[in-house]
Amino acid sequence: MNDAYIKLGIAALLPVAVAVILFVIDKYTPLGRMNRIVKQVIFGIIFGGLAVIGTEYGIPLNGAQCNCRDAAVLVGGLMFGAPTGISAGVIGGVERWIAVAWGVGSFTRIACSASTIIAGIYSALLRKFMFEDKRPGWLLSLAVGVVMEVFHLTMVFITNMATPIEAMAAVKACAVPMIIANGVSVMLASMMVSVVSGEYVGIKRKNVRISQTVQRRLLVTVILAFLATSYFVFSLQDKLAVSQADSLLELAIDECSNDIIDSSGENVGGITKNSHVGKTGYVLIFDENSNLISAPKDYSDDFDVKVLLSKDENETFALKVGGSQSYCRFRTTDGYRIVSVLPES
Repeated sequence: MNDAYIKLGIAALLPVAVAVILFVIDKYTPLGRMNRIVKQVIFGIIFGGLAVIGTEYGIPLNGAQCNCRDAAVLVGGLMFGAPTGISAGVIGGVERWIAVAWGVGSFTRIACSASTIIAGIYSALLRKFMFEDKRPGWLLSLAVGVVMEVFHLTMVFITNMATPIEAMAAVKACAVPMIIANGVSVMLASMMVSVVSGEYVGIKRKNVRISQTVQRRLLVTVILAFLATSYFVFSLQDKLAVSQADSLLELAIDECSNDIIDSSGENVGGITKNSHVGKTGYVLIFDENSNLISAPKDYSDDFDVKVLLSKDENETFALKVGGSQSYCRFRTTDGYRIVSVLPES
């Protein structure tokens, strides 16, 4: 694992080194007088290549790929111009899409490919409109890298809402190293380029003033990002709770179904007395004549099995059971209807 993190670190430092080299070439050699469009295309290809390296030097964790791909795209766009960022984003995103063919994680394929292209557009818009076609300072660069990775990880949730538990595992594994590696990479690139250009004295920039307009725009951006993130986190938690409830209900049915099969229909009445669905749920069993034959010791509600006939088997539905609104599932095994109940609260 240490070797894997070393590779990740190398991938994070490559955009920093290349940014310094290209800045020196652009500013202090005749190549800097090259046609701007041609230069932007070349720079875009270079940083697109670095994005590819960021993918290939990634660490596979829980079906996801912990990587520094976005850092290369952001550095290109923020340090050298909007066309560079967009070109690098497209190259990195397309390569990430097809990289599944040689083993790069397929679970986050859509999220990672889309986020890389969006990173290019994001850096282009910031460079053009917020930073007035100038390089941002190291602190803002760090913020841009961190915000982009938070968005990237949020995209993992958005594109895998049907499997929130797996999405949570992937994000939990990748969040810290990806946010740190990409944020620090973009920050170091800004800092080192500014040092080489003479704009820094120690860690303070000379002759740079952030206007109130930029501050207001940054504040609005942060607020919008917070609201969007809050919405997606709420949606994720809701989806995760529903998925966990489905799993608990299904597990309880599986256990009782196996017990019925193992008992060959004998002593079915005692099967659910000690059965639990989570902390507060329980299981009911009805015979083929819709008579309740097995229930928890303290169960006293009169449950109408006919209600089940209007529901789909093996699907979760809401119903008032035992005096409280609950989520239920049922399955028929050897003529017995097994109903698992989990109170909504």
